[in-house]
Amino acid sequence: MTVTKIISHQNLDFKDGAYLVRWQENDALVIERDTKAIIAVNDKWDNWKSINGVQTNWSDGTVLKDYSGAHSNTI
Repeated sequence: MTVTKIISHQNLDFKDGAYLVRWQENDALVIERDTKAIIAVNDKWDNWKSINGVQTNWSDGTVLKDYSGAHSNTI
């Protein structure tokens, strides 16, 4: 288990809540852990996907933090 995963489990408690598939298409998948986490994956490294308009259960204006380390800012 990576340090990022341990920190996420300890701080976010996202083991609770329903899994919701929010976006699914060729090479891209977005899953929400009901207002706990949102996970987006793309299996095609040479073809970046821009996914806009994904519906979630978060309130408008909710600030999201990237715990993967890919971005240093909030989203």
